Amino acid sequence: MLALRWIQHDFVSQGLVLAGFGLLLILAAWTQLNVGGVPLRSLVGVFLLGALMATRQAAFWRALSIHKNMLYLTAAFAILGAGVSFINDMEPAKIVRELTEIHVQTAVCLMVGAMVAEICGPKSIVIVLCGAVAVSAFVAAAQFFQIDAAWGLRSLLHTFTYDPYDRGEDGRASGLSYSPISLATELCLALAAFVIYRQRRAEARGTPSSFDLTVVLAAVIFAAFCLASGNRSPLLGGAVFLLIYTLFRAPKWALFVAPLVILAVPAADLVFSHLQGTGLRVFETGDKSSEGRGTLFYYGLRLFIDRPIGYGLGFHPADHWMKYWNEFKNMPNSGVIVTYPLHNYILNMLNFYGAGMLLLVPLALRMAVRNFSVWLAFVPYVAHILLHNYGPLWNDTTIMFVLPLAWPGLYGMTAARPAVRHDRVTAARAARAARIARRASGGGRHKLGPDGEPGLQSAE
Repeated sequence: MLALRWIQHDFVSQGLVLAGFGLLLILAAWTQLNVGGVPLRSLVGVFLLGALMATRQAAFWRALSIHKNMLYLTAAFAILGAGVSFINDMEPAKIVRELTEIHVQTAVCLMVGAMVAEICGPKSIVIVLCGAVAVSAFVAAAQFFQIDAAWGLRSLLHTFTYDPYDRGEDGRASGLSYSPISLATELCLALAAFVIYRQRRAEARGTPSSFDLTVVLAAVIFAAFCLASGNRSPLLGGAVFLLIYTLFRAPKWALFVAPLVILAVPAADLVFSHLQGTGLRVFETGDKSSEGRGTLFYYGLRLFIDRPIGYGLGFHPADHWMKYWNEFKNMPNSGVIVTYPLHNYILNMLNFYGAGMLLLVPLALRMAVRNFSVWLAFVPYVAHILLHNYGPLWNDTTIMFVLPLAWPGLYGMTAARPAVRHDRVTAARAARAARIARRASGGGRHKLGPDGEPGLQSAE
């Protein structure tokens, strides 16, 4: 009991919670450590959630109430995945293992993220998340410039996790993350967390449409780290993000810059052609990875068309390549269907859960619409997962630490709409009520009707 009281002290508890949260992030992003076949990050997540439930019951029930729709959606995917897997004759033990690794872990991470944000505040989550990603990103930048100490640090982590992108293969910088693709995912989520925080703060101040130069600077830093790690899809997503952000937040600047952009297109083509000879991966379009994307996309589409019910939680496209080899053997880089996943989040999910997952889209859209003002932050992330094997309920639990940041209540707002709009609506309603009250008390021809509207009083 004495230990619980000590832990419940605000300063101590927040420090312990943030330390545990930081450890969970590092384990999720940097390593693939297992204990008895169970990922260490899962054990730490369950322990942290259990400790928070024991010491902060009120925060747990509040987080559960706020994010219940996301938990319902996760549970629905779990039921659907289990059903499809059962139809495909998957062993019950493997179904349980997959449900635990994917859906239970997703729910645990969501609740941990929600409770940490509730206890320590959204700023704390943004600082810890961006800090952990920044450490890995700066190491990746050092690796890009071939600094031996940075590669030595990567090699040290190689003793704890399987690293398929070590210096000996293609030299792509991954920092301290599991791989360069994993680093790109973390960069996208760190940018999303920062943008969401800045947007919600602006809404709470009553300036939801203000142009934030700090967000632009963060996007530029994000692009620099993507360049160092050789990730192209986040760069594309970042460019689209900046374009949309500028169009809506600074339309005058957008109109001024647009003609310059149009005039610069021919010059950009020449510059891009020159940069292709520098050896930087982000400027290469004819490498095997790029050539194989179309083949994998068509392969995934064929798999789904042939079995729209889905393949279940154990789906791996490489298990089916022999059936389609004659059809694909003459396509560009056809060997990718023998070994690689589909590199497309939507096709991965459709083949995993089948067409039945489309029935769950309305619930997901409903949640998205409620937080529409912050979804622009995820444009780089969406561009990235559409070309790689990451995404919610698919190789990525870190996003569950970011999603709770969108809840307006963390910033003192009671609704997902901007605070300034809420104030205007409240003031308008108050003025209307005052007018009705004056009419009712002034002996005029109006009195309040049964629905609160002014009604005609008969002249007698």
